[in-house]
Amino acid sequence: MNLRNVSGILIGIIALLSLYACDKDFIDLESDVIGDSHFDFTRYDGQLTVVAYNQGTGIVQSNNLPNISTDISVNSLGYYNNPAFGATTAHFVSQVELAAISPEFSTNIVMDSVYMEIPYFSTRTNIVDGDSTYELDSITTSQNGRMRLSIFESGYFIPDLDPSPESNLEERIRLYSDQKQTFESYKKGSLEDGTSVFNGPRLNNSTNTQENDQFFFNPAEVILTKLDADGDEIVTRKTPRLRVSLNKNFFKKKVIDAPESVLENNTAFKNHLRGLFFQVEQQTGNCLGNLNFTTGTITLYYTEDQISTVNGAATTTRVQKELVLNLTGNRANLFEQTYTPTYAAALNPANINTSVGDERLYVKGGEGSVAVIDLFGRTNANGGNSAELEALRNEAEANNWLINEANLTFYIDQDAMGESVEPQRIFLYDLTNQRVIGDYSAQDPGPSGFPKFNKPTFGGFLEKINGNGLRYKFRITRHISNLLKNRESTNVRLGLVVTESINDTRFARLKPGQPNNQVFSQVPVASVLNPFGTILFGSSPLVDASKRLKLEIYYTKPKE
Repeated sequence: MNLRNVSGILIGIIALLSLYACDKDFIDLESDVIGDSHFDFTRYDGQLTVVAYNQGTGIVQSNNLPNISTDISVNSLGYYNNPAFGATTAHFVSQVELAAISPEFSTNIVMDSVYMEIPYFSTRTNIVDGDSTYELDSITTSQNGRMRLSIFESGYFIPDLDPSPESNLEERIRLYSDQKQTFESYKKGSLEDGTSVFNGPRLNNSTNTQENDQFFFNPAEVILTKLDADGDEIVTRKTPRLRVSLNKNFFKKKVIDAPESVLENNTAFKNHLRGLFFQVEQQTGNCLGNLNFTTGTITLYYTEDQISTVNGAATTTRVQKELVLNLTGNRANLFEQTYTPTYAAALNPANINTSVGDERLYVKGGEGSVAVIDLFGRTNANGGNSAELEALRNEAEANNWLINEANLTFYIDQDAMGESVEPQRIFLYDLTNQRVIGDYSAQDPGPSGFPKFNKPTFGGFLEKINGNGLRYKFRITRHISNLLKNRESTNVRLGLVVTESINDTRFARLKPGQPNNQVFSQVPVASVLNPFGTILFGSSPLVDASKRLKLEIYYTKPKE
């Protein structure tokens, strides 16, 4: 989620917590040096080789990615043209489930309306005379940014298990970011009378163009009014949200008039109504949002006869009823990408320098790219056991070093970034084994109620100067300390990605058979969910030393 709306006060609190956590981490690591005057604190000035280079992810798994108890589920919808990386169009598909199975209907049903609602991430900033003002989070738009939003019935069935011979129905189904054409080929629209037809008119067929042809993420409070049984007006206020009307006759035929067997369980229902396909086209400017679609609902409003018997006399009255569908089940993002020539060139294997590293590191989420990092002259050929690492271990052991702190600092190429949106956090991980490193695993929860700021000591936050991005910094003290103290510890390759959620440590598969990526087969899930990117100065000797990627190690040793 984009965190640009977090206040300066919160940032200050985070900074103080980070300093405290840093001290705490220092004490936990080397508690015997505190208060002892027989040690010198030293920065290591010997050779510390760092090689970092670009690697494109290619096509990524994009279904059912976020669903963990420590954070929230997000998917992208819309269009964003990043001047540094290129254009991304994010379509979306989701299954639909009954909120309550086996609904009971009476007779003479008349549909009033059908509305879909998906709340945005928002913060209330003011309230005057009962009217609230909100600021949207995780929404990136330019002035008058608009997109054409078309919602269709999905005719493509998504099974829960992978039916391929390799899986033999033992693994969850995987969908990939390049499968937009698959869903588009099976999309269904609806005639005005509710008849479902392939490539028919979209379901969000309102004459209000803000619900389709001129859609934008409106930050206004949603205010609804209706009359109660006595004719009095009832006002309902809701946070900003995607709220569009859908073809009521389609849902009458598809749900209300469905056979009872289809409504007995959601397995049958998801085969009957196979989901919704959200198709996006750019209209003007940028219009991109990250939404928690699993909180979305489709509510069918209708009236029906209610027959009651009083003193042997049957009375028929009209009653208002509602039926709710949830946007849950299998879901996936479907990306269309157009890379800038500069970004495409940076990911071209012919231009990647694995010997000394690249001048610039292009770290982008979605169907994007990863920075691959080797420390101490590591190569796959030597398995990480380089002469440089061995010499450093010998020196640390001979001089009784205690590692106080180790940092990796990445400086931002602000000229290359230009006006591009900067990711608020990036993530460093063990690329060799697709897991977190020791510094991430340390107890470091951060402030309560702000999961995006968890692991503050570990770092990876965007640091700014004069309003512009300056750098990202990671503390990898435990990782380096373990490497030097334990000769059995493997010098693993590290990976660097943008992150949508620091708490989500799962990995998504890359589509098999991509020839340009022989380095890794998975990427962090939270990277797939973040559409933004950053350009960092790399390890090449051509980079000015003050901006070059660097590893710093601070240690103490007994005084002689």
